[in-house]
Amino acid sequence: MASTKNEVPEFDTLEGHEIFKPVDTLRPSQRLRLTAKVLPMVDDSDEFTDENMTVLADMTEFLEDNGYIADLDAWTRFFSTHGIEGAITLATAYAGEATGAKQ
Repeated sequence: MASTKNEVPEFDTLEGHEIFKPVDTLRPSQRLRLTAKVLPMVDDSDEFTDENMTVLADMTEFLEDNGYIADLDAWTRFFSTHGIEGAITLATAYAGEATGAKQ
Protein backbone atom coordinates (compact mmCIF):
# COMPACT_ATOMS: atom_id res chain seq x y z
CA MET A 1 0.00 0.00 0.00
CA ALA A 2 1.20 3.49 -0.72
CA SER A 3 2.69 5.39 2.18
CA THR A 4 0.73 8.57 1.50
CA LYS A 5 -2.94 9.35 1.18
CA ASN A 6 -3.90 10.32 -2.36
CA GLU A 7 -6.79 12.38 -3.58
CA VAL A 8 -9.77 10.08 -4.01
CA PRO A 9 -11.37 9.95 -7.47
CA GLU A 10 -15.01 10.78 -8.03
CA PHE A 11 -17.07 7.80 -6.84
CA ASP A 12 -19.35 7.29 -9.84
CA THR A 13 -16.33 7.08 -12.19
CA LEU A 14 -14.85 4.09 -10.35
CA GLU A 15 -15.29 0.49 -11.37
CA GLY A 16 -17.48 -1.20 -8.75
CA HIS A 17 -19.49 1.85 -7.73
CA GLU A 18 -22.68 -0.06 -8.53
CA ILE A 19 -21.91 -2.46 -5.65
CA PHE A 20 -22.89 0.26 -3.16
CA LYS A 21 -26.34 1.52 -2.27
CA PRO A 22 -27.04 4.73 -4.24
CA VAL A 23 -25.97 7.71 -2.16
CA ASP A 24 -29.19 9.59 -2.87
CA THR A 25 -31.15 6.81 -1.12
CA LEU A 26 -29.27 7.17 2.17
CA ARG A 27 -31.05 8.77 5.10
CA PRO A 28 -29.40 11.82 6.65
CA SER A 29 -28.67 9.75 9.77
CA GLN A 30 -26.82 7.17 7.65
CA ARG A 31 -24.73 9.92 6.09
CA LEU A 32 -23.92 11.39 9.51
CA ARG A 33 -22.93 8.00 10.95
CA LEU A 34 -20.67 7.38 7.97
CA THR A 35 -19.13 10.83 8.47
CA ALA A 36 -18.44 9.93 12.09
CA LYS A 37 -16.62 6.79 10.91
CA VAL A 38 -14.47 8.74 8.45
CA LEU A 39 -13.60 11.81 10.55
CA PRO A 40 -10.86 10.11 12.61
CA MET A 41 -8.97 9.57 9.35
CA VAL A 42 -9.01 13.24 8.36
CA ASP A 43 -5.89 15.12 9.34
CA ASP A 44 -3.23 17.36 7.81
CA SER A 45 -0.65 14.61 7.41
CA ASP A 46 0.12 12.92 4.12
CA GLU A 47 1.44 9.85 5.92
CA PHE A 48 -0.68 6.72 6.01
CA THR A 49 -0.50 5.29 9.54
CA ASP A 50 -1.57 2.16 11.38
CA GLU A 51 -4.36 4.23 12.91
CA ASN A 52 -5.59 5.07 9.40
CA MET A 53 -5.69 1.34 8.59
CA THR A 54 -7.74 0.66 11.72
CA VAL A 55 -10.18 3.43 10.79
CA LEU A 56 -10.44 2.07 7.24
CA ALA A 57 -11.06 -1.46 8.50
CA ASP A 58 -13.74 -0.18 10.89
CA MET A 59 -15.32 1.90 8.13
CA THR A 60 -15.34 -1.07 5.73
CA GLU A 61 -16.94 -3.30 8.35
CA PHE A 62 -19.47 -0.55 9.09
CA LEU A 63 -20.35 -0.31 5.37
CA GLU A 64 -20.73 -4.08 5.12
CA ASP A 65 -22.80 -4.53 8.28
CA ASN A 66 -25.14 -1.57 7.92
CA GLY A 67 -26.60 -1.91 4.44
CA TYR A 68 -24.40 0.54 2.54
CA ILE A 69 -23.15 -2.21 0.24
CA ALA A 70 -25.95 -3.49 -1.95
CA ASP A 71 -24.19 -6.68 -3.11
CA LEU A 72 -21.84 -8.22 -0.55
CA ASP A 73 -20.86 -11.07 -2.88
CA ALA A 74 -19.84 -8.58 -5.56
CA TRP A 75 -17.95 -6.59 -2.91
CA THR A 76 -16.00 -9.70 -1.89
CA ARG A 77 -15.19 -10.46 -5.54
CA PHE A 78 -14.15 -6.83 -6.08
CA PHE A 79 -11.78 -7.05 -3.11
CA SER A 80 -10.33 -10.33 -4.39
CA THR A 81 -9.76 -8.83 -7.84
CA HIS A 82 -8.65 -5.28 -6.95
CA GLY A 83 -7.00 -5.88 -3.60
CA ILE A 84 -6.94 -3.68 -0.57
CA GLU A 85 -5.98 -0.50 -2.44
CA GLY A 86 -8.84 -0.81 -4.92
CA ALA A 87 -11.35 -1.63 -2.20
CA ILE A 88 -10.20 1.23 0.02
CA THR A 89 -10.23 3.70 -2.88
CA LEU A 90 -13.80 2.67 -3.70
CA ALA A 91 -14.97 2.72 -0.06
CA THR A 92 -13.40 6.09 0.73
CA ALA A 93 -14.77 7.62 -2.49
CA TYR A 94 -18.23 6.38 -1.47
CA ALA A 95 -17.83 7.85 2.00
CA GLY A 96 -16.76 11.16 0.49
CA GLU A 97 -19.74 11.19 -1.83
CA ALA A 98 -22.15 10.20 0.94
CA THR A 99 -20.87 12.83 3.33
CA GLY A 100 -20.93 15.55 0.72
CA ALA A 101 -17.16 15.99 0.60
CA LYS A 102 -15.93 17.64 -2.56
CA GLN A 103 -12.77 16.06 -3.98
